[in-house]
Amino acid sequence: MARLWMTVFLVLLLAQGYVAVVDTTTLANLIQRLRQRYSVSGMFSLAVSLKGGNLAHLEEIFQQNPPDKVEGEILKGRVYRGFRLALAKVGQPEHAELRVLKDLNLDSIKGDMLVIYSYASPCPTTCTNICNRYNIINPINNLINIGQWSTYAFVFEKVFNPRDCKKGLKESELKRALTDLADGSQIKLPDIFRCYKSNNKAFTCISCSSAGKVTPQCVDYNVY
Repeated sequence: MARLWMTVFLVLLLAQGYVAVVDTTTLANLIQRLRQRYSVSGMFSLAVSLKGGNLAHLEEIFQQNPPDKVEGEILKGRVYRGFRLALAKVGQPEHAELRVLKDLNLDSIKGDMLVIYSYASPCPTTCTNICNRYNIINPINNLINIGQWSTYAFVFEKVFNPRDCKKGLKESELKRALTDLADGSQIKLPDIFRCYKSNNKAFTCISCSSAGKVTPQCVDYNVY
């Protein structure tokens, strides 16, 4: 009876509006531990499949994907693909996110959580432009369609800033990139997060959805 009530409750929530189910504290701890474990500098991306969304499962992922093995592949310019983990840096013309996601197949069962991390937020002209051959929307949907995850999140740390643009992109362009990602992919705006180091050097995660609109901190270059 309790399970039936919960099912009806969830259906009602989804009917009334999408509700994020990814816990920001768990997400912040996950990103913190991944960043500490793998010393990759610059623009990079990773995808991790966490069993049951439980941080305790990270230890198995770390054991199966030792840092020297992961970083060794990255130094050779390759995409690392291992046990429930994939990681890559930029390989022009492909951005790091696309290199990680392209033809990716991570182990998953019902109840698992998929987290896609990108050092920078998605760019509007390539990453979230469905008409661009190097977009990440199609690969995200392909990955989710072949997996069994119960929850998923897209996480970025810094706001995207092109190398040739000292002032950064307009706020409207940055917002459009996030809404295009949410509209085109199965990862909706409440489950797009910005995770950054606060003053005490611990990661803080915020959802990029506030009352149905893009959260200001997710497009603010001064938040880091």
